[in-house]
Amino acid sequence: MDHLGMTVEGYGDFEKVLPISASVQQVQKMTQVSSKVGVPSGFGYKALTAGDLSNVQVTIALYDAESGKMGTATKEFNIGG
Repeated sequence: MDHLGMTVEGYGDFEKVLPISASVQQVQKMTQVSSKVGVPSGFGYKALTAGDLSNVQVTIALYDAESGKMGTATKEFNIGG
């Protein structure tokens, strides 16, 4: 695993790159790992662009340095505070 890509509803094809800690970049097949990942320089959003902030769809994609996108996960979040 090389990095994650984050896209937020209302922001088109803009994907924020999220680096993955070296300690979880290599895992054995069928092994589950977890790690906290920060968003470098944050991510600014507005209700005008994202829509209803109580229900914003965020998609995270996992990338391999050699073969590209490995998979995605999508969930709706309340980012309105």
